[in-house]
This record gives sequence, C-alpha cells and structure tokens, in this order.
Amino acid sequence: MSFRGLVSALCAAAAIAAAAAPASAADEKQLQFLSFPQGSLAYIVATSIASAAARHSTYSVLPVPYAGPQVFMPLLDKGEGALALINVNEARQAYEGVKPAYERPLRNVRLVSIGYENLVAPLVTVKSGITDAHMLKGKTVAGKYTAHQGCIDLSTAVIANLGMTWSDVQVVPVQSSVPGIAVLGDGRAVASLCASPDLAITKETNLKTPLRFLSIDTSPAAVQRARAVFAGMHPRRIAAGTSETFVEDTDTFAYNFYLLANANVSDDAAYAIAKTIWDGLPELEQAHTIFKTWLRDHMAEADVTVPYHPGAIRFYKEQGVWTADMDATTKRLLSGM
Repeated sequence: MSFRGLVSALCAAAAIAAAAAPASAADEKQLQFLSFPQGSLAYIVATSIASAAARHSTYSVLPVPYAGPQVFMPLLDKGEGALALINVNEARQAYEGVKPAYERPLRNVRLVSIGYENLVAPLVTVKSGITDAHMLKGKTVAGKYTAHQGCIDLSTAVIANLGMTWSDVQVVPVQSSVPGIAVLGDGRAVASLCASPDLAITKETNLKTPLRFLSIDTSPAAVQRARAVFAGMHPRRIAAGTSETFVEDTDTFAYNFYLLANANVSDDAAYAIAKTIWDGLPELEQAHTIFKTWLRDHMAEADVTVPYHPGAIRFYKEQGVWTADMDATTKRLLSGM
C-alpha cells in the first residue's frame, strides 16, 4: 500500500473507531491519538504520524476525531487515550486548569514534541468586498466555538488585534474551526477569525466560494493586544500566491502545536513516537507541507508550558539536544511551581 493510501485507510478506520470508547493509554498494542474533527489540519497531521508509526515503529497509532480539546483533553488526562495534539496556549490552559475551558488542572499530560507551526488570519469571502480586516465591523463573523477553546482564544486575539470586541460584529455560533469556515461557503457568514490556509475545509470552501485572507495589524500595540489573549503568537508575512487564498502579501499570526501523551504511556512508546517523527520528517513532508514547519531544532525547547515525558527526554538526550534549562523547566512544571 502507498504512503497516501495508508493515510486514507487510517482515516476510514478512525471514523469507525470514533464511536467506540477510547482504549487505555497503557495499551501498548494500540495508541489512540485523540484529535480534532476530520478535515482539520490537526487530524491530517495525526493520520500522517499514525502512518509513519505503522511503517517505522512497532506501535499502532489510531487517530480518533472529537469536537475539540475541551472534549478530548480530559480523556487524555484520565488515560482514555494515549496521544493528542493541541496548540501551545491550549496546552498551558489544560495543564493549569484555566477556566472556563477546564474545571481542574490536567496534570497527567506530558510533552513529546513541539510540533508544527500553524497560521491564523481573518478569512473572508471575495464576494463580500471586504479588503481590509478593519472593515469587519458590523459584519457576520463565525464565533462562539462551543467545543473549541483554541478557536475562542485565537479569534478573540484576532478581533482584539483589530481594535474591536465581539459586540462590534454579528456572531454566527459554530462548534469548531471546520464549521467556522464552512459557514462562509453556505453564506451564513462573511468572515472567520479562526482560519488557517492549511485546513482542508479552507481549500474545499474556496472551490465553491472564493476566499481571501486579510492582514492582521502588525503595529506593536495591536500585536500586544493579541498576545494578551493568546500567548506565543507572533506575526509572519506570507507571500502572495503561496495559496489561492493569499491574493497579496499578507501578515498572519503564527503559533506552534504540541504533541502530548498521557503520563502513563510507557517510556518506550513515547521514545518511539519522538524517534518516528525525528527520523521521518522528510517522509512526513510528502504527506503534508505543514511538516516543513515541524523542525528538529525546535522539537525540544526550554520555554514550554507542559513537562516532557521521560521517554521523550531519553530520546532527546540521545540526540544531544537536551539541556539543563529544559530539565529545570520540566522539574518546575512537575512540582506545580
């Protein structure tokens, strides 16, 4: 079976498995990868990692889609799943138990790798005639994101960056990022503030309803307003034509995702997943270009919000990239300081 064929097969298997209860994180025969809905970038990444693990490790990894991390992160914490992928700010909220997203700290999650870099910027329909993000005032915008705290934070950060609040727009309630872009295609909204160019739904919607990304405000004060909501984001300019939705050079926000594991996943399993990604990045780039932003030099860093898994630490020590600062950060986070 080809690499892409195996990815497709895993997607189909995950759809069937989604209806079943997640297996224990300690089940070493199969590691369930709790993920965002099918069609999301995180789900595509999860299926790609699962395919690589099937080819290059003794572990079977099965992606299982959920509405969002508010649903699957408590499952990961309880060991009803082995792996998960969420953004840096959401990982901090889960580990610290930041309300209203999480009722308590989820202390049984561990970091395996700093992952890919995602982009977010205002996305609008071309037919809306909106060419500047500040023109969104009074317009219909996807919002609420009832099952996706990350999108709540990202979209709130973007709207704060523009010097507005949610009361300045007409909110169309959605659950997560995928329906938040789909509503542009069916005409219920003209804009989404939690949109990435790499999402399959962005590309699919653009085919029937042409879309375009708009630049954020890169002034220092505007960027700081966004960072006050979503820690870890920073401006990144994307050249015109990078995708069909970038009709001109566009300033976006960039931020990283974390690959997490339940604390009770064996050291050998966490080691194997870290190694699979480290060794397999050239192959993974064939599955999706987003892996070009998953860099070996940044898989382990000291400035993280979740403690590293011992198995991942063992792997990074073998690679010679583990530092005293990384060790100190993990010990501090484990102590709750």
